[in-house]
Amino acid sequence: YSINAQLEALIEYCKINKLKIKGRYVDEGISAYSVKKRKSLQKMIEEAENGDIILFTKLDRFSRNVLDANNVLRDLNKKGVAIKAINEEDIDTTTADGKFMFDLRLSLAERERNKTSERINDVFKHKAMHSEIISGTIPFGYKKNNKKYEIDAETAEMVIDMFEYYNLCSSVSKTLRYYNEKYPSQHLSYKIMRYRLSNEIYIGKHKYNDTYCVGIIPQELFYSVQKKLINNIKERKANSVFLFTGLIICPHCGHKLTANRTTYKRKNDNGHIEIYRCNKAIVNRDCSCRFTLNEKKIEKYLINNLKNIINNYRVELEKKSLKQKDYTSEVTKIKKKMTKLKELYLEDLIQKNEYENDYKELNERLKKISSLTVSKPTSKVKNFFNEDGIKKMYEALSREDKRTFWNNIIESMIIFSNKDYDNPENYRIIFK
Repeated sequence: YSINAQLEALIEYCKINKLKIKGRYVDEGISAYSVKKRKSLQKMIEEAENGDIILFTKLDRFSRNVLDANNVLRDLNKKGVAIKAINEEDIDTTTADGKFMFDLRLSLAERERNKTSERINDVFKHKAMHSEIISGTIPFGYKKNNKKYEIDAETAEMVIDMFEYYNLCSSVSKTLRYYNEKYPSQHLSYKIMRYRLSNEIYIGKHKYNDTYCVGIIPQELFYSVQKKLINNIKERKANSVFLFTGLIICPHCGHKLTANRTTYKRKNDNGHIEIYRCNKAIVNRDCSCRFTLNEKKIEKYLINNLKNIINNYRVELEKKSLKQKDYTSEVTKIKKKMTKLKELYLEDLIQKNEYENDYKELNERLKKISSLTVSKPTSKVKNFFNEDGIKKMYEALSREDKRTFWNNIIESMIIFSNKDYDNPENYRIIFK
């Protein structure tokens, strides 16, 4: 089951079967149960193309979650991509039996995983009820003593300082800056800071035991901090609508830029602007991209260049429609079979359960074909996609609808500088 052993087996299989290897995707040290955390798996799905086959050694190396695995399989089916387990010949989604075995094996693997999880939770619960240490990671501010947590006086002072400072300023970013400057040897990231501020262990609580250990933080202070953390999240969600959330990529590290709202005060004018920045650079100092991008200036460039942007979008639509396979004859055949099936049932030549099963299978095939079909741009769509029509429509939209508009056209974009917003070479835009 080692990574090297799996790779060797897969390479040998490709040699024997004369298959060309397009890429190798490895998520080392990450559970096969989680799809979201497996970046290489997601990259593989994104890069897979029609006619490709994804190979793996055994099904439990691919996934152990029935719902996630079927969602992945659905996305791959839309692309015309099959999957195959080289050590399990019956796992081959190019056949009906293979798809059935795929679902069956996944269900058994998930059941076994859930049973194991239940057994582990029972052990954890027993330990927690006896105030015993459960994991190998000891929370900052505590130390281990006879299988139990004990307050570490030196580091506990830092924890108290962190909670008290946040309670005064109500800002995780400000608290993080203060903490990292005061305790440089204990440098934290934004994520870890927020996690510590919301960790109930600091009032001595565990999900299985309210008196698990001696608390470092007074309960009144802890719950005051929790209230402020929750209010900050609610306030931002309610008041902030950013047009390009999730669309702008950092040109240095490749992570998505974070949207923020900043206020300004001038002699005769007060207000706010929406900006985008790389949090890995600004907050965590893990990226060299220090500039921020102004949303209004980005929007102005896109609006002024709508004609080119929309033409590119339309060209992409037309390319996709030209590349797609013509399923007209296959749709006609399926509909004829469905009609014939209905006639056989009405004439009592087949049983009801046989009719329902066959009809369901044909109907699912029709749905699958529909999902593979890219609509060709009609004359109405082409007339609508003109510069004047779009501009008038866009100006009348709410901020929420404007965000939806850009999300429907743009997959992602990289903006290389905040100094030359009007230069097309400053932008790299990928359309959906």
